[in-house]
Amino acid sequence: MTGAAIQLAAAWLRAQTPRPSPVIPALRSKFGLTPLEAIQAIRAAGESQDMETRASSQNDQA
Repeated sequence: MTGAAIQLAAAWLRAQTPRPSPVIPALRSKFGLTPLEAIQAIRAAGESQDMETRASSQNDQA
C-alpha cells in the first residue's frame, strides 16, 4: 500500500460521523490496508483534526 492510500483512508475516516466501530477492520475492508496502515490512517486523521481545531481556536482568539 502507498502513503496515498493511507491519506485517502484518513480523509474518509475524518468524514465519518460517527466513526465506524470497530474502526481498524472497517479501514482494512474498505481500503485493503494492513493493520499497521490502518493505524497510520487513524493517526493521520487525528492529526489533521487536531490542526483544524487549533486553527479554528486561533481564529476565534484573533
